[in-house]
Amino acid sequence: MFESGGDVGPWWMVDLQSINLVHTVEILSRQNCCPERFHDVEFRVGLKRGTTDDFSSWPLLAFYLGPYSYADYRINFTSPSMILGRYVVIQKVSTDTQALQLIDVKVYGAFD
Repeated sequence: MFESGGDVGPWWMVDLQSINLVHTVEILSRQNCCPERFHDVEFRVGLKRGTTDDFSSWPLLAFYLGPYSYADYRINFTSPSMILGRYVVIQKVSTDTQALQLIDVKVYGAFD
């Protein structure tokens, strides 16, 4: 889900369709504007999809303080150990209302 600007805690999620061991998430943020918007972002992996936008109980794969720089281009976030899960969520955890801007997301792990 992409949330537009104006919301606190915007997030994006992918359903991997089965439980897998996830170790890395690679992102590419927006390249034509506003790199300062990509900051204070958590990358979490979960087994079950809840009914709220609170993902804080899911294991944390990585945290990105930011801000993003065009020089970073693609950024890899890797866990020291693999995390078992079906869902990967990327969420801004700052109190600002700037949009979460992602162009491309890749998830790496041990998949069926």
